[in-house]
Amino acid sequence: MKPTRIRVLVATFAAGGVVGGVVLGWAYGELPELPTSWVVPVAIIAVMIAFLAWTTRNRLTMQRGARPIDPIAVARFAALARACSPVGALLTGLWLGGLVFLLTQRGSLDAVAHDRKLAIAGIISGAALTAAALWLEWVCRIKIHDDEDKHGHRGRNEGPAHA
Repeated sequence: MKPTRIRVLVATFAAGGVVGGVVLGWAYGELPELPTSWVVPVAIIAVMIAFLAWTTRNRLTMQRGARPIDPIAVARFAALARACSPVGALLTGLWLGGLVFLLTQRGSLDAVAHDRKLAIAGIISGAALTAAALWLEWVCRIKIHDDEDKHGHRGRNEGPAHA
């Protein structure tokens, strides 16, 4: 599995921003007040992914008496991280696009002010999810030892690995 490419995250973020601004602009007058519950689960998942990255790092480096971790679990964590980072980028873009639209609104000040605060919280939670997922992916990467090259081959002066 290859690492997440930043350009994919940027493209996902930009597409989310355009869609968020256009859709909210098109349907804003018909929508009820945006619920706070749309932001909370993303923030909770971001905290959980960050905690998973922290504990996985400790277990891989055997810090603080941590017990070893199953390599299959690390691969699953890397796949989870790879899936979460574009979702976080998309949500961040959607909320940012919505915030840009909301900054142009003058309607009912209480409703618009509430939605602006919610959009800011959405941007923060989406960015936190992306950052936590990238950290977990970084923690789960395979480290190449000094005595091996990029392709896993040992140096010329060393005998076969199974000798």
